Amino acid sequence: MEHQDWKPIFLTRKKTESDKKREGRYKTVRNNSGGKNSNNKGNVKYSEDGAIAPPKKVTSHLKKQLQKARLDKKLSQKELATKCNITETIIKSYENGTAVPNGSIMNKMSKVLGVNLSNKPKKESKKKLKK
Repeated sequence: MEHQDWKPIFLTRKKTESDKKREGRYKTVRNNSGGKNSNNKGNVKYSEDGAIAPPKKVTSHLKKQLQKARLDKKLSQKELATKCNITETIIKSYENGTAVPNGSIMNKMSKVLGVNLSNKPKKESKKKLKK
C-alpha cells in the first residue's frame, strides 16, 4: 500500500469580488447621487472618536403619543397595521421604542389615527414656564 498517495487534496475556486469584500480587502462606498429613491441611506454618521454612531430610536414621547392615539381610536396593533398597510411588528417596534423612525410610516400612522405624530416633544412656551 505504499504506492498509494494519502495526502489530502484541496479543491478551491478562484476568489470572486464578493469573496474579497467579505474578507475586508475592499471598502464599500455607496453613491446616493442618482435615482429618485436616494434617501441618503448610505450616509453613516461617525462619533468624535471615530466609532459609528447608533441610529436614532423612537423617543418615549412618540411611544406614548402613538399608544394613546391608537387606544383613543380603539384599535389594536394589528388593526392599525392593516389600515396603514404595514406589518404588526412595525407597530410593536414603534411602541416598544426599538424602531428607527421612518417618515413614510409615521405619515401613514398619522393619517389613520388623525393625530400629528412627532418624534420630538412640543416645547412649552416661555410664558407657561414663568408661571
